[in-house]
Amino acid sequence: MANGVSPWLHINGGYSELFDRRSLAPMKEVFQRLERWEKYLDGAQSQARVVLVLSRHTQDNHGREKPQQRYLDFIRGWYLALQEAHIPFDVISDKLISPERLARYGAVVISNLACVADAAAAALEQYAKAGGGVMAGFETGLCDVNGNLRATPAFDALLGITRTGKREGLKSSYAKLEVRDDPLLAGIGDTDLIPNEGALIVVKTAHAVPLTLIPPVIAHDGATISIPEYSAVRETTDIPVVVHGACGKDRVVYFANTMEGVYYHYGFPDLGRVLANAVRWALGEPMALEVDAPDYVDVTLMGQPSRTLAHLINLPIDKPLNNGWWHPGRNLVEVRDIVVRLRPPAGQRVKSVRLASNEAPLPLSMISGTVKVTVPKLVDHEIVIFELD
Repeated sequence: MANGVSPWLHINGGYSELFDRRSLAPMKEVFQRLERWEKYLDGAQSQARVVLVLSRHTQDNHGREKPQQRYLDFIRGWYLALQEAHIPFDVISDKLISPERLARYGAVVISNLACVADAAAAALEQYAKAGGGVMAGFETGLCDVNGNLRATPAFDALLGITRTGKREGLKSSYAKLEVRDDPLLAGIGDTDLIPNEGALIVVKTAHAVPLTLIPPVIAHDGATISIPEYSAVRETTDIPVVVHGACGKDRVVYFANTMEGVYYHYGFPDLGRVLANAVRWALGEPMALEVDAPDYVDVTLMGQPSRTLAHLINLPIDKPLNNGWWHPGRNLVEVRDIVVRLRPPAGQRVKSVRLASNEAPLPLSMISGTVKVTVPKLVDHEIVIFELD
């Protein structure tokens, strides 16, 4: 509901003599709440300025027998990085890419979009030249929609890269911080390196290179475990791990490695931070919504006429299962004193703020054009309602 979908409850076995009735009362409570909140859900539209592109063509025609490893893990890594950084975003199919559809966004994440139609590639180039930010990675633009290799990858000129090779088997490798004040490395802290793994496309570029490859660190030839006395970085390279730059109005970022997939599998915080920083930089504008909350609090930004709605969802997860899934969180721990900052749409101002759960008004303060409120308590789902004029 926080993203605009309509709820649908489907109950199996309700007419059987033997039936599990334990979920009926919670479901009744949820739907009664939705009835009260209908005025804040009906007609609400996403106000996200970031969009993540999902490609079934790439999943099927590039992923083939390994769709998770070759594509879906990249998308899942981006999804988590954006979610945990509280950056509102939409997800659209590559079939819907058009200049008109992209115009509403300030930044587009195409990730490892290996299979792309000529029309979609042209729309993305047009979007970038008009000032949009584009984040791509690894084998993006390598093939047409049917998985056939292109003579020249679709986005290399846009990204400012020239591919010269590929490195694989990079287990126990790292990325070296080259420019500590680079915007993509904001908040990394006192370290010279961050984790890396998998494969990497070797590229040449004239753009900024904040991270370079440190080859696999092993104790000695043939070693299969890390031996602290012998494990040390003895070699560095100038091979880019990530590049970013601008050409005219566009702002582009290219991840030469499989950072998104590594983040999805291992959850290294540094990788998620770099991904989120890339979005903030490529967006090229102040964030419309900022939320200070634990990373498991999901955030969406919706709008109605003369109203902006910030949804906060307490979304904890539990222990992992051996099939790669996670138990849903069984225990909701209240999150308190969540700070929410909203930059109102141009030409409008916030006249009042309240919570949907109790319609209680919230005190607000204005700092440099941004409205700041504090949500005292989040149990499961809350809507912060900003009334505009």
